[in-house]
Amino acid sequence: SGSIPSDISMLSSSLSSLVLENNRLSGVIPDELGHLKLLSNLNLSGNQLTGSIPDPISSLVNLFMLDLSQNSLGSTIPTEIGLLSGIQSIQLGNNQLVGSVPSQIG
Repeated sequence: SGSIPSDISMLSSSLSSLVLENNRLSGVIPDELGHLKLLSNLNLSGNQLTGSIPDPISSLVNLFMLDLSQNSLGSTIPTEIGLLSGIQSIQLGNNQLVGSVPSQIG
C-alpha cells in the first residue's frame, strides 16, 4: 500500500521491467516514470491509482507492454501512447476513462 514515489526515476539507468500489480497502491502515477527510458514492461494493474494517464509515459520508447487496468484512472487516453512504435499490448480496462480510443492506437 502507499503511493508510487516520484524518486523512482533514480532507477532510470538500470530498470527494464516494473511490475507493481495488486499492491493496493493509491494516488497518481508520477510523471517521473517517463524518465525510465529502458522500461519495456510497465504493469501497475489492480491498484487504486487515480488521476490521468501521464503524458510522459509516451516517452518510454522501449515500452513493449503497458498494463494500467483495474485502477480508478480517469480522463482520456493520451493520443501520444499510440506513437510508441514497439508497443504490443496496452491494457486499460476497468478504469473510469472517458472518450474514445485514439486512432493512433491500432
